[in-house]
Amino acid sequence: MPMVRQDTPESDCFISIGYDLTARELELTFASGKTYILSNVDPLTALGLSEATSKGEWYHMNIKGQYTERRTGCKDWEQAERR
Repeated sequence: MPMVRQDTPESDCFISIGYDLTARELELTFASGKTYILSNVDPLTALGLSEATSKGEWYHMNIKGQYTERRTGCKDWEQAERR
C-alpha cells in the first residue's frame, strides 16, 4: 500500500505528514523542511496526529522519542537513527 500524504497548511510545525499502513511508517516533514520516517507506528497514532487540532502539541505529547526514526534526503554519513 502506498504512503498516504496529507499537506498540513494549518500547522506551524509540519508541512506534511504521511502514513504507510502496510509498512507502519509515519513520514513527517517539518516546517524546517527536514523529513523523518518513524518505524512501527500504529494506525491509531497516525490517525490521532492527522486529526489533532494542534499537530505540533500532539506530536510532542504522543510521538516524539517513542519510535525509531531516520532522516531522509541526507547523505549516508549524515544518516543517524535515533530513538
